[in-house]
Amino acid sequence: AQCPRFAAPVALGRVASSAIDEASGLAVSPSKRDVIYTHNDSGGSARLFALDRRGALRAIIELDVFAIDWEGMAAARLDGTSYLFVGDIGDNFHLRGAVRVHRIVEPDLPARRGVRLRVKATSFALRYGDGNAYDAEALLVDPIGRTLLVVTKAVRAEKTLVFGVPLARLGSSNKKGTLTRVAALSSVWQGHRGDRISGGEFSRSGDLLVLRTYRQALLWPRRGREALPKLLARAPCRLALRHEPQGEAIAVGRDGLYTLSEKTHQPLYFYRRLR
Repeated sequence: AQCPRFAAPVALGRVASSAIDEASGLAVSPSKRDVIYTHNDSGGSARLFALDRRGALRAIIELDVFAIDWEGMAAARLDGTSYLFVGDIGDNFHLRGAVRVHRIVEPDLPARRGVRLRVKATSFALRYGDGNAYDAEALLVDPIGRTLLVVTKAVRAEKTLVFGVPLARLGSSNKKGTLTRVAALSSVWQGHRGDRISGGEFSRSGDLLVLRTYRQALLWPRRGREALPKLLARAPCRLALRHEPQGEAIAVGRDGLYTLSEKTHQPLYFYRRLR
C-alpha cells in the first residue's frame, strides 16, 4: 500500500467556546456532515462538544458518568447505528486497576446552536490482560476487526503498546472486559525525546490507521482486510504536523485529517488528502 499524501494544513477556524481548553480527543461524526466532536482531559466534566468545521459550537453533550481522566475518543458506525466512544484511560501514575470506556449512541443535534443534551452512556470497566497499569491517550475502533483499541502513551523502556478487546464482548449485559496485547510499536517508530502517542483514529472504512504524537502523524495504509498485528508490524508512513502548543487530538475524515491542540480558542487544522 502506498503512503497517502496530504496538502499543507489549513486553519478552518478557531474553537469558539472557551469551555474547550484542554482538547484531548477528536472524532468526525459517522453520520452527520460538518460535525466534529471533542472533549477536555483530566479535570474536565463528563461532556462532549459538538463543533462544526469552523470551530463553532453546535451542542454540549453531557454523559451520566463521572470523568476521571478522559484522554481519547472514537466514532464508528456499526450495524447501522452511529456510536461515540470516550476513553477514560489516562493514568499518569500507573495506579488505576481498571480504566473505563463510555459508549453512547450519537444523538440528534437540534438546529439551534449551543444547546445542552443529556444522554445515557453504557460504561465498560477494562483491565489490561498483563495485570499492569498504563497511561494511555489514544482510543480507536477498528471497523474491520471490530475491535476497541487502546494505545499506551509511554511505558518502561519507551515502549508503546497496543491493546484490544473485541466489540462483541462488550454488550449491554457485559460491562467488564480484558484488554489483550495486540502489538508493540517500539520497533517501528522512533519519536523524539519527550514525543509520545497522544491520539489516533481509523478511517471510516478501516483502510487507514493514524496515530499522532506532538510533532507528527504516523500512518498505516491497510492492505485489504489484513489483521491488525500484521498491519502494525510494518513501518508507518510519516506526516509532519503543524506546530501546536500541545497537539494531542487527531481525527480522520472522508477527505483528510483534522488536528486540535489544548489551550483555549485553538485553530482546527485540516490536512486535505491528495492520494
